Amino acid sequence: MVIHDLAYKIMMVTGIGVSLLNLNPLIKLDGYLIFCELIHEPDLKEKTTAYLSGLVRRDIFHLPAEVEYVPKRRRAFYVIYAILSGLYGYLLLSFLMVLTFNILHSYSPDWAFLPAIAIGYWVFKSRIKLLVRFMKIVYLDKRERVKAWLTAPRIAALSAVALLVLVLPLWPDFVAGRFLLEPTREAIVRAEVPGTVAQVHAHEGQLVSAGQPLVRLTNLQLESATARADADLHLASDQSYQALLRYGNFGAAEYNRQEMAERDRSLVRENSQLQILSPISGIVVTPRLENLVGSYLEAGTPVAEVADPSTLTARVYIPEFGMKEVRLGAQVRLQLQSRVMPLTGTLASVAPASTEIAPGLIPTDQLKGITPPRFYVGSVLLGNSAGELREGMTGNAKILVARRSFAGLAWIFARDLVERRVW
Repeated sequence: MVIHDLAYKIMMVTGIGVSLLNLNPLIKLDGYLIFCELIHEPDLKEKTTAYLSGLVRRDIFHLPAEVEYVPKRRRAFYVIYAILSGLYGYLLLSFLMVLTFNILHSYSPDWAFLPAIAIGYWVFKSRIKLLVRFMKIVYLDKRERVKAWLTAPRIAALSAVALLVLVLPLWPDFVAGRFLLEPTREAIVRAEVPGTVAQVHAHEGQLVSAGQPLVRLTNLQLESATARADADLHLASDQSYQALLRYGNFGAAEYNRQEMAERDRSLVRENSQLQILSPISGIVVTPRLENLVGSYLEAGTPVAEVADPSTLTARVYIPEFGMKEVRLGAQVRLQLQSRVMPLTGTLASVAPASTEIAPGLIPTDQLKGITPPRFYVGSVLLGNSAGELREGMTGNAKILVARRSFAGLAWIFARDLVERRVW
């Protein structure tokens, strides 16, 4: 209908996000003008910014500054609004720099930071100049006082502290990657003999124990052969017993009885396999298992999958360039997308060969225009006694490779700049 099409187009053009952004009183859009009219304060942003700047100059840096008079009941409001509006404005300006980096990262991951830094400088150029000018004023005002305070012993102490901060290995260095949770123990149950599914004893999500029946098959041909073999075994046993009593050909009769017994045991074993059992304790993860009723299964056909939820393994996909720093036994921090607090574990193993990352761990739009990278899969064992973790959960992993100093981090950055980008 026309009304439906019109409403849909209005929703597409405006959208709730655009409306909320426009009504935000922290930036100079419609919401800011409405807010100024409601509180009867024209030029609110300029006044609050000038008031906060004057307070910082006068009360923190003790510089000569003129602070406009503001009533006591509005001073806290001025300070809070100035801080929030300033932070929000810088957040919007930073978004442009981050957006530029993400776009260019799809085409040149190694050099995307250079134009992003250039955009950031262009966006914050005026504010950088204001900061430099302010620092010059602070320096000129405090220069004589600082020179008098910096005696030789204090200079030596400050130099020692700066040297310690520069060379002490205080800062953790991580190799980041994505991870996927998988059960440590899982079993794929297959049909050992052919048959038609007569009954299903379990369903998806059900907790089963080792040896518990999952599916029962029927095979009339196998069941008939088992009954016939059992009858033949009884007949051969009687013939062997009669030959023993009458001193007849006991050797041939006994040989025939043993042959019938072996055939009967084989068919009984196959017949018992019509009852498909769970080899481990765990949870049935196969969906819609009851839909198998009435279907015919060949030998070797997968029937169900059972996973043990008590322990899970985090498959960490480690970038190829980070492998030179990774060591077995390293501490690993796992941040699940569904949890606030991270998990910790140790790196138990690393695959000897590289592979592609599992589907869904990296957005496909990030791989457009570049060759898909290769990763080495590491394993981290996690307990799950509380049952909070689930198979298939994903997140970000950080592998602690070392604790480095500022000097070490600077050296590694310079080395990687030459080895991985320039070369």
